[in-house]
Order: sequence, then C-alpha cells, then structure tokens
Amino acid sequence: MKHKTSHILSRYDKKVYLLIAYIIPDSISNSKIESLELHLHVVLQSYKPFSKSLGLYLYTNTCQTVEKILASSGIPRDNTFIDAITVDDLVCCHGHSGEHFQYAFSKLDALNSVYKKLSLFINLQAIILSDIDAIIFDGNKLVSESLMLTKMSAIDYRSEQYTSPKFDTLISEFCRYLNYDIKEFKPYTASWINSGFVIIPVKFLPLVSASILNGVEYMKKNKKIIKDSCSNHYGDEIFMSTIFNCLPSQTISLNSNSIAQLIWTCCTEKPTFHWVSLCHPPAHIHLPGAKISSYQLPILNSLLSKSFATKHRIILMINLWSIESHFIDKVQNTLLHKFLKKLLVVFRYLICL
Repeated sequence: MKHKTSHILSRYDKKVYLLIAYIIPDSISNSKIESLELHLHVVLQSYKPFSKSLGLYLYTNTCQTVEKILASSGIPRDNTFIDAITVDDLVCCHGHSGEHFQYAFSKLDALNSVYKKLSLFINLQAIILSDIDAIIFDGNKLVSESLMLTKMSAIDYRSEQYTSPKFDTLISEFCRYLNYDIKEFKPYTASWINSGFVIIPVKFLPLVSASILNGVEYMKKNKKIIKDSCSNHYGDEIFMSTIFNCLPSQTISLNSNSIAQLIWTCCTEKPTFHWVSLCHPPAHIHLPGAKISSYQLPILNSLLSKSFATKHRIILMINLWSIESHFIDKVQNTLLHKFLKKLLVVFRYLICL
C-alpha cells in the first residue's frame, strides 16, 4: 500500500493542469464522433511538447478512445489523469430539455470532479479550463502565467455579443442567488467570459464547486429570462461569467496576444476579426469556428505533424481563414470573390508544403 501511495503522489505532482472535458453523447452520428476525436487529437498534439511542465486532466465517458488517442499522439501517461465517468455522472447536464448543446455543461461536472479529487494533486495551484477546439502554442508560458495569478482570468468577449443592460441585471441577480454580496452591476460593466479558456487558481475551486449545482438549478428555472438577457444564449458560459464577476478576477483583452486569444475562423453576425501575431503568438488559442468547418481540422492536424516551423505555419493558416471568413466571403458572387478564392487555394497549398 505504501508503494502505491508513493506512486500516486509522484505521478500527479504538477502545479498546473489543463482540464479538458471530452464527452460523447449516447445518440450521436459517426461523423460527429470522428470530428470530436480529431478535435481531441489536434489539441493533444499541440499539448505534447509541454507535457513535462503542464499536467493534463481528461474528464471523459469514453476512456478507451481517449487512451488510444493519447497513445497515437505520443503523449506519455505520466502526469496525465483520466477521470473515467458515465453519462449518468453528468449531473449538470441533466434536465436541459430542448438544448442541443447541453453537454457543454459537462465542464461544470468536470470542475466538481477535480475538487473532489484534490487530495491526489499534492502540488496543484491552478486549473486551466479549455475547450477541445484549441491549440496550445506555449504550455510553459501557460504554467508560468497561471502560477503568478492570484485571481481568475478569462477572455471577456461581451463586445462580440448582442447584449443590453438586461445582461448586467441578470448577472447581479444570479450572484445574489448564489449568496455573493455584490452591488448591482452598472449597464455594460459585467463581463461575459469565454469558457473555452479560464484560469482558476486552486484556492477558488471550493467556492466554484459549492456554487455549481445551485447555479445550474437557477439556470433551469430561469431559462427564458436568461435567453432573453443573453442573446438567446444558454450554457455553461452564463454560470462561469457569473462566478467570474463574483470572485476576484481579471479579464484578458480580445486583442491580447500574450496568454490567450479567441479567433473566429468562420462567419459571425458581429465583426469579430482579430489577428494572430507571428512574432508574439498567444500561449493558447481557442478556435470555435473549427467545429463548423469541414476542412480546417484536417489541415491543422496535418500541420501539427510537420516538424518545420509548425507554429508559424498554423498561425498563417488561421489568419488566412479569418481573412477569408470576415472579408472575402462578404463579396460572394463576384469576379473578385472567385479570384480571391483561387488565390487562397494557392496560399493554403504553399503553407502546407
């Protein structure tokens, strides 16, 4: 028994862990499963060079699949914790009738699970919550930045949402429901954070965990009000935004290129174009548009398998997709559009060489 305990303590000894929830619903098409598997493979490929400094916590109901993807990615099992669960364990995901993305709430179940297993992670100081549609450019920087933080940190992308003072009122009421003593938020002052990248110092994990179940119940009971106040949005981001506004926190600017960026590589209703710097790229980049595209993931996967200037190739490709979706696709059915599309094909080919 002493030997087993010693092994556990030495194995999960990282100070910072990347937390990814990888959940496959019961009723889902094979093509969607293949897409999710490729998403996971891409983010793990980008994580691999930093596995010695940044721990990995995978919360999943498909343990065997995750084991295979880890093996194919060449990621050592040391410092990789697989939290094997079933769909029945996803308490936060139950009861959201009519919601296509109810399993997005699995990130909240994952945070609860991490809190319950804290005793296994003797040196843990911070959790980095990440979506699977992401690229890790610098895991070492993620670790160093996380260790310096004394507050929660996330990207505030409210400017990319259609919101009104109703959102500030909702966040104020939600905070009070969770028994946080805060003043009413003034119009347009509450943050709407992107839950695809959140740094949570471990000292806040007990408070976050204690609020999760009550918070999810509040959302179920007030679903109509939430959708009306949040651009018809209903998901884990509303809870995470509430906690973020309640606890000591600092926002990451959308234009920041140091720690994390959110880049849309697809068409969006509001202007959301941002540039990824080749000289000073972010340590983590969230690419939600890759879920929509049929070709972006395979290209990213191919680029990650190359050894020469991989980071710069990926950045060039992401910037190209962003330009295409935000500008070139706006001038469809014109000769200019056809010409630019052909030019993009040439650029993609050159980048992938």
